[in-house]
Amino acid sequence: MKKFRDNLPNAIDAIIRGAKAGLTISDCVKLVANDSQEPIKSEFVQIVNSQRVGITLSECFEGMADRLNTKETRLLSFVINIQQQTGGNISEVLGGLARSIRADIMMRERAKTITTEGKLTAGVVAVIPFYVYFMLNSQYPEKMQLLFDSTLGNIILLFIIFWMSCGIGAIIYTINIKI
Repeated sequence: MKKFRDNLPNAIDAIIRGAKAGLTISDCVKLVANDSQEPIKSEFVQIVNSQRVGITLSECFEGMADRLNTKETRLLSFVINIQQQTGGNISEVLGGLARSIRADIMMRERAKTITTEGKLTAGVVAVIPFYVYFMLNSQYPEKMQLLFDSTLGNIILLFIIFWMSCGIGAIIYTINIKI
């Protein structure tokens, strides 16, 4: 699905170029079916084959949208359906759709980057207290032992564990984005 979504704007651009050259949308779809790579090719071949048996172009794109069930294919189906009913400049509308899909892909990639940075930050925040403890323990082992031997030391450890857990939990909660 990701590969299809990433390559769909290129297929739309091919349809736009064909329409600007004077081809019908059906002919443009045939060109995309012949010249594209998988998974775009198989979906557009299915549209071409459906048209050969008498299914309208709008219904073919609706079928693709139902099979793939993505926002992008639903929008493409809607645009083709409206264009078939009302006419108009399909290249402008499809150009806007292709730009919109590309912007959406860029936003998804940016969100992935940000969540990865957040996960790395959570990992670093989780490791730092242990690093500090081992460094201090190597220099002052008798003083660090007080954290485990005294009541006040145990309270301090519980306080540290509680607030570190809250901090790590907050970081994980904020980076939990569904992409």
